[in-house]
Amino acid sequence: MNDNRTKWIVTVDARGGRLVRCRPVPPGRWHADEIDRVANAWERFHEHHRPDAISLKGGDQVAGYAFGSDGHADEEMLRRFAKDATVWLERIVDEHAIQSLDLFAPPRTLGALRAAISKPLAARLSQHEGNLNNIPIGDLPDHAAVSSLIGAER
Repeated sequence: MNDNRTKWIVTVDARGGRLVRCRPVPPGRWHADEIDRVANAWERFHEHHRPDAISLKGGDQVAGYAFGSDGHADEEMLRRFAKDATVWLERIVDEHAIQSLDLFAPPRTLGALRAAISKPLAARLSQHEGNLNNIPIGDLPDHAAVSSLIGAER
């Protein structure tokens, strides 16, 4: 059911995302249901396909390769996940006939998603910085960021 009082929220972080449907329930409260989710299939990719400094002899440098920051690898994995998450977002928007969706993600994840999201999908999204992925579904409508979005409809 997708009536005009239903609020669709998607929470995404570097590990995955979830689609949440919020509907008003008497008296003046909101009920949230998790409808779908996506996991980051790339999260552990570099752990299995790239050597690390601990498993190789020679300490911090092996054959001229410095094991410093994994920043570039982490950014690449996040970029790949953002592409996967965008495909998931497009599917769920079509599948559930969602016209308006509030997207919450931490700043780095939100930046990667913005780079991957198509213009037609972006037109349906309201993007917000915030990591709400670890908040229990039942508590989500009472979170200040979500409550401010749905508060006008109470």
